[in-house]
Amino acid sequence: MKKLVVICVDDEKIVLDSLKDELKDSLGDDYIYETAEGGIDALDVMDELTQTGFEIAVFISDYIMPHMKGDELLKRVHGISPDTIKIMLTGQATIEAVGNAVNYAKLYRFITKPWDHRDLILTVSEGLRSYIQSKRLELQHQELVEMNNTLEQKVKERTKELSNALEKLKSIQMQLIQTSKMAAIGHLAAGVAHEINNPISAVQSAADLSNRLLEKMEYFTHAQDLNNTISLIQKNNYTILKGADRITQLVEHLNAFTALDQSNYKMTDIHTGIESALTLLQYKVEGTVKIVKKFDKVPAIGCYPGQLNQAFMAILRFLLKNLKDGGTILIESKLEKQSIVLLFINDGWEIPAERLERIFDFGFDNYDSRIRFEFDLFNVYNIIQQHKGTIKVSKQPQKTVFRLTLPIKGIKEKE
Repeated sequence: MKKLVVICVDDEKIVLDSLKDELKDSLGDDYIYETAEGGIDALDVMDELTQTGFEIAVFISDYIMPHMKGDELLKRVHGISPDTIKIMLTGQATIEAVGNAVNYAKLYRFITKPWDHRDLILTVSEGLRSYIQSKRLELQHQELVEMNNTLEQKVKERTKELSNALEKLKSIQMQLIQTSKMAAIGHLAAGVAHEINNPISAVQSAADLSNRLLEKMEYFTHAQDLNNTISLIQKNNYTILKGADRITQLVEHLNAFTALDQSNYKMTDIHTGIESALTLLQYKVEGTVKIVKKFDKVPAIGCYPGQLNQAFMAILRFLLKNLKDGGTILIESKLEKQSIVLLFINDGWEIPAERLERIFDFGFDNYDSRIRFEFDLFNVYNIIQQHKGTIKVSKQPQKTVFRLTLPIKGIKEKE
């Protein structure tokens, strides 16, 4: 860094030499001391120095000088270098001249001639210190601005990266939800086929019997025979209607479960979703597991029912597959403050502590001596989170408890 410059201006050479010597003796060689015998000469010196990269730290000027008075000179110096410390050194300056220098040149100090040595050195020393401090603060400010600009750019870049990563994560999450739904449908296919096959078989059998009875009716000669046949046909019709209702119910529940479209937002009774899941899992329940439902009256909530249905299905499947020797599953709903609380409790199996710690992890799991790639409960956790709810799993002696909360106010529809 180049040395700072102190310029002294006076039309009397003897004064200039004395001033320069005093400053140099007291302040040392840390600064460059230049002199000029008038305003025009001073401006030329200043121009030459600034063009070669020197900084004018202090400018000391007499007031009474030919061609250009001190207040006018300091005003022009201020226009060229506003940060330069300006000092007027004279015994003949008027109050008006000093006022002009203060108002238009940001005069640092006025010193009368003949000057006091200690006052002069103290004034110039403090001026130099003030200039250096000002430049240091200016440099620090510039560095902070540059750092801030760099930081803002980095924040923008990082925000963009995080935004892109979030979009990718959302896309992957939706793919996982869809994959989980398709996997669940695959698990349900055999059971649903069995459930549908039973009423279809009954319908086919009843329809066949009705056809055979109708064929025999033309040979009846007694009214009693006709009445008995009509009675049998009516019973068969009831069987057919009951079977058709059962098939219709299964189809409706299957449609409710598979309705995973993001646009499928509506006010929904969550009990309907639980009932749908239970109906589709009936083949796993009959004869082995007892289902107990304790549903309080709860309001419908704004949600994506297809997603919640999938969550209920995944929880029930998880509890059912771990009930090896049968047992009971209690499903309870109730209101607590501003939330709907759902409890899914299986009585007959206690989740191991080491498994409880990673229950919602995405990855591999092993049960029934096989290793599987599991993401059902990972998706359940995300679905409940997206619905502004909570989900926790705890264990009790021979019991595993899923506790879900969903806000009564529901969520807003995604745009």
